[in-house]
Amino acid sequence: MKYLMLMEFTINSFQITAIFYELLTFERDAVIVFRLTYLCVMIMQIFLLAWHANEISLNSIDVSQAIYECEWYDLPYMIKQYLLIIMVRAQKPLSISVGPFFNLTNSTAVTSMKAAYSYLALLTNSKKRQRS
Repeated sequence: MKYLMLMEFTINSFQITAIFYELLTFERDAVIVFRLTYLCVMIMQIFLLAWHANEISLNSIDVSQAIYECEWYDLPYMIKQYLLIIMVRAQKPLSISVGPFFNLTNSTAVTSMKAAYSYLALLTNSKKRQRS
């Protein structure tokens, strides 16, 4: 799953860069509307993925607290043992990782947009140098 997310983020970043570059260089009106729509969908996809991953991480922290606040003391001994195991495992928050590099969060989505902008700046600068 983590390498799938790495591919997803890398491909989305390059696609967003390519769409921005096409919007800057091409001037057909009908194509611009389609590309702007596609660009918005790609950006929304990245931020929705990151938002949900961030929510998973934040809510997973509350699992052990919720177990502690329930009426566990009235439960049978075996159930108490199971709840204890769950509480111990819930101490480490869940996270969706992007390859072996970092966890998927809201700031990761912003970093992806910054990377797309950097790629775009590189493309436009290389295009300017080729013209001169």
